[in-house]
Amino acid sequence: MLRNPFFMLLLALGAGLGACSQQEADQAAAADVTAPPAEVATAPVPAGHTTDEGGSSVYTTQDSEDIIITGNNSVQTRTVNGQDIQVLGDGNQATFTGRGKDFYAVGNANTVVLEHVKSIQVTGDNNVVTWKGDTPNIQNAGKNNTISQVK
Repeated sequence: MLRNPFFMLLLALGAGLGACSQQEADQAAAADVTAPPAEVATAPVPAGHTTDEGGSSVYTTQDSEDIIITGNNSVQTRTVNGQDIQVLGDGNQATFTGRGKDFYAVGNANTVVLEHVKSIQVTGDNNVVTWKGDTPNIQNAGKNNTISQVK
């Protein structure tokens, strides 16, 4: 057995320094795991895709054929010029100015304002749709929907 106090002091000092080094290494490794990456890669956002202020994901398209809004809880104003209009989702608020062709809403608790359309078809519950102009052909397949003309 070793009884030299100097040697035992060196042995204890070495063990203590080793423990400190291991603790620093453990802390450094933990810091590396929790640190955010320097650069975060993001996927490209498809054309027409937006995220509104409420964080809702909304996808819209517009061309000479259709205007389509999909998603929930968005607020939008769009101009139409002879296109069909579709609102697919829940809790959307949409205003369409101009002359549209046929309007379709599929979902619940949507509020839609239309200027001029040839037909209105609503599927879902608790939707409010108003229009201006001539009376369109109306189909209401849901409960507690309000479809009315404003002047």
